[in-house]
Amino acid sequence: MTIVAGARADSGLLVLWRNRVLVEARERVPHLVAPEDFERPQQPIALETDVGGPTGFVQLDASQDGLAQLADEGRAPLRFIDPMFELGRAEGAVRRALVRALAVARWSEATRFCAQCGLELAWDEPGRIKICANAEPHRHWPRLDPSAIMLVSDGERMLLGRQPTWPAGMYSTLAGFVEPGESVEEAVAREVFEESGIRTGRVTYFGSEPWPFPRSLMLGFFAEATTREIVRGDELEDVRWFTYDEGIALQRTLSERTPYADTIARRLIATWLGARE
Repeated sequence: MTIVAGARADSGLLVLWRNRVLVEARERVPHLVAPEDFERPQQPIALETDVGGPTGFVQLDASQDGLAQLADEGRAPLRFIDPMFELGRAEGAVRRALVRALAVARWSEATRFCAQCGLELAWDEPGRIKICANAEPHRHWPRLDPSAIMLVSDGERMLLGRQPTWPAGMYSTLAGFVEPGESVEEAVAREVFEESGIRTGRVTYFGSEPWPFPRSLMLGFFAEATTREIVRGDELEDVRWFTYDEGIALQRTLSERTPYADTIARRLIATWLGARE
C-alpha cells in the first residue's frame, strides 16, 4: 500500500493491521483507500454499509509489517491506532463500517479451519460466510457474543466497579456474557450477584451497542437493587456505591482522560445522572 497524504475519500476501504486501523495522524479518523493504492492484489472484505461509507476493509498480513510499522511510528501523515477509545471520532457510516470490520476481522483470524471437518476455510461471500473445501461444504457465519451491561441503582446511588488493569480512579458499570440457557435478564441478576453480592429486582431495557473487542453485542439495562451490602467477587478489583455528586465527578474525570470514548456504559451513567438533575 502506498502511504500518501491527502483528504479522505468519500468511499473506499478501511485498512486494518494487528487489530489497529489506519487513520489520519492529525485528526485520528479512519483514512479510506482505493484498491489501486495497494502494491500487490488484496482481497477486500465487503461491508454492507450505508451509501457513502466504506465499501469494505483490507487486513494487512505479516509480510506488510514493515510498511505498516512506518505509519505506526508516526513517520507519515497516516498511522495505525488502537480504536477502542477512539470510536467517538468516527461518525455515521464510517463508524458503523469500522465497528463491523473490526468484529469480522477478529472472527476471521480466529476461525481459519472448519470446526466440523478440520479443513481450511475460505470466504464464500466475503464478510458474510466462510466455507470449507469439503465435498459438502460446511458454512460458518461471523459470530456474535451477547453480553449484558447494567447500571444498578438503589434509588439514591449507582453501583460501579473497576478492573485491576484500568487507570487509577476509573470505574464503570458491571457487565458480563450471557451464558447458554439463560435469558439476558437472568444474566443481569447473575452477573451483578457474582461481582458484587447485590441482589436485583426489576430490570429495564436501555439499548444496545455492537462492541467489536472482540465481537460482543452489548445489551444495556437499568436494574433495581434489592439489597445494599457489597460482597465483592473475584473478577473485579473494587465495587462500590456512587452518589450523584460522586458520579458527576467521575464522569468529568472519564471525559478528561478518554474524551473520545463513546460507550453504552457512559450513556447509562449519563442517563442515570441526568434523571436526578
